[in-house]
Amino acid sequence: MPTSPYFPTYYGGTSGEQGLLQDLVDEQIKLFGTDIYYMPRTILKDSTLDDIIYNKYTEQFQIEMMLQNVEGFGSPSEFISKFGLRISDEVKFSVSQRRWDAEVAEHNPTLTVDGRPNEGDLLYFPLTKDLYEIKFVEREDPFYQLGKIYYYTMTAEIYEYGSDDISTGIEEIDVIETLFSNSIALTMAVGGTGDFTIGETVTGST
Repeated sequence: MPTSPYFPTYYGGTSGEQGLLQDLVDEQIKLFGTDIYYMPRTILKDSTLDDIIYNKYTEQFQIEMMLQNVEGFGSPSEFISKFGLRISDEVKFSVSQRRWDAEVAEHNPTLTVDGRPNEGDLLYFPLTKDLYEIKFVEREDPFYQLGKIYYYTMTAEIYEYGSDDISTGIEEIDVIETLFSNSIALTMAVGGTGDFTIGETVTGST
């Protein structure tokens, strides 16, 4: 019977072969990868219309990932649209399936789809201090080599902050919400009258 490196006899390798390949994958990602913060998304919906109000990111898991590919950094990924400056930097990260199970899935995070990285979740890359939103997760490449999947490949784009709540407990991540959220600066005039109390709503007029 002919054999194939992707489909050995009986469509699977032995547990020893599978374990060896998984060990090699894990070692390569640890050697050539970097620690990335994975932030699962919690979706908050309107109870009446079932519309998404905003996303909340309160959990973070640090796990090693390997940067596989970088596309679009610099021109022409940055362009002016009718909505303002648009940046579409794209990256691809790979993470070991076994390490994912141990460092993320085992802690029962809030996931839209259990057991794997999810589209819509965020990745924080400390090297560039940027947040990336996962757009697509490839779960079957290479296709069942030795009858098993060994890693996930995630395609992510630079995160565009809207009205999401980012409260992970990691200062360098949480500060992104403060930097990019909409705000109005109020300057109190010298010699003004009246007293203000904590929690009071301050309004102004022209």
